[in-house]
Amino acid sequence: MISDFRNSSELSEHVLDRCRLCILPNPKAKFYKEELDALRSYVRDKGGSLLVLLGEAQLGNDHLGSNIGSLLEEFGVVGNGGGLLPQWSRVI
Repeated sequence: MISDFRNSSELSEHVLDRCRLCILPNPKAKFYKEELDALRSYVRDKGGSLLVLLGEAQLGNDHLGSNIGSLLEEFGVVGNGGGLLPQWSRVI
């Protein structure tokens, strides 16, 4: 089953409880604290899967619109100016 919450008033734990995979394609608006908390709980506490699709200009630049980067950093995903790298990765 695919649920589309684009027209919902907000992203909530109730909405995420029905998902196996949450896809955030090119988020441009700021998320409310409650929405970030719901996403955090969905991934960390409930084992949900989150796929965030970002353009290069958005990586590590929360001032460009969405504040999803701060949540991604909590899970060890950071922008490097041209792509995403897990914080634990190293270039050999």
